[in-house]
Amino acid sequence: LGAGTRLANEFIQRYFANHPRVKAYLEDTLEQARRQGWVTTLWGRRRQIPQINSSNRVLRQEAERSAINTPLQGTAADIIKKAMIRVDSALKNAGLSGEMLLQLHDELLLEVPLPELADTARIVRRIMEGVVELLIPLRVDQRQGRSWGEMYPLDKIGK
Repeated sequence: LGAGTRLANEFIQRYFANHPRVKAYLEDTLEQARRQGWVTTLWGRRRQIPQINSSNRVLRQEAERSAINTPLQGTAADIIKKAMIRVDSALKNAGLSGEMLLQLHDELLLEVPLPELADTARIVRRIMEGVVELLIPLRVDQRQGRSWGEMYPLDKIGK
């Protein structure tokens, strides 16, 4: 093995030694996928993993990555979708004219008239941080700008 690969393997081993519950979670998720042939998100959305027991190493490893990523990334997708529905409704109910333009992973880009910025930011923060109750609370960073490229932190607005 090259020095970089060796260093990466050592880092991973140290990480799992310091975080044994993460290692156990990954192993449990893979075992569940191998046994059932599928995994779920936090809300039970199911993804079939048909190649999880494949004799083809490449197909099996790809399936293992999907089995591990789906509960995490799929749950994140579920969370942002719930937030989007609630944000849209709350802005309309508040009589605000801001609109969601784009969702990118866990981010929402809104176009908001400047006079409505503080109220919109407060509503968006409340909804996004409260859309689901987890052991570790969700926190929202907000930014403003005339364009996406000019975004800068929206300090203390909505707090």
